[in-house]
Amino acid sequence: LRFLIDSGCDYEILMMPLNPRGIMVPNLPETLEAVKKVKCPIIAKKTLGAGRIPPGEALPWVAELGVAGIALGVASEEEAKETFTLALGLFR
Repeated sequence: LRFLIDSGCDYEILMMPLNPRGIMVPNLPETLEAVKKVKCPIIAKKTLGAGRIPPGEALPWVAELGVAGIALGVASEEEAKETFTLALGLFR
């Protein structure tokens, strides 16, 4: 992320893993500092840490970061109802 910011590369949107436990995020504190410097919308992915973080923990956290959107995956109808109900309340 730091390389991309410093590169002067012209990008319009960035999709990256972001979650409160740092799962699949190389260095969470550094990443959060770099996110503040990104000049384009960010779409968060792996927000639920590949199913290891409950939606009630992960979604409010990422909503506070002010991301433009999130990519969510669910494996059952029950998970979909829980996850999307919470997400719709936070991201509308």
